[in-house]
Amino acid sequence: MTSLACRWLLAAVVLAGMAGCGGATKTLPGDYKLERMRDHKTYYLLGPAKEATDTAADGIVDGMVMRIGWDDEVIGVERFATFRGDPDGWMVIDIKSGKITGPVSFAEFEVVRDKHHLQIKTAEQAWKAL
Repeated sequence: MTSLACRWLLAAVVLAGMAGCGGATKTLPGDYKLERMRDHKTYYLLGPAKEATDTAADGIVDGMVMRIGWDDEVIGVERFATFRGDPDGWMVIDIKSGKITGPVSFAEFEVVRDKHHLQIKTAEQAWKAL
């Protein structure tokens, strides 16, 4: 294979790899986004920041979204942590301040859920509802 052919092949491989990284997004309150990956089974929560450094590959809750609920003030996310040394559980995002708390206990999350009347959905159900 010639040097030029090798370069074209390398460029094609890099571009194909980049095309498979992201997914589609749907907007939540506060310009947060639910991202569905190309496998249509994996979901992440992205922040409102416009810079790539603020939307890491595993989202702002450092894990996959399993279930989610929101209103105009908070987003509650049950995450499956990316790093298996980190605990799974409920994360609470204050939309106005951007503060992320968690994982919190289920009892603590119930207080937030009830206060804000959050309708909890699986990530797939939320995707379809948005």
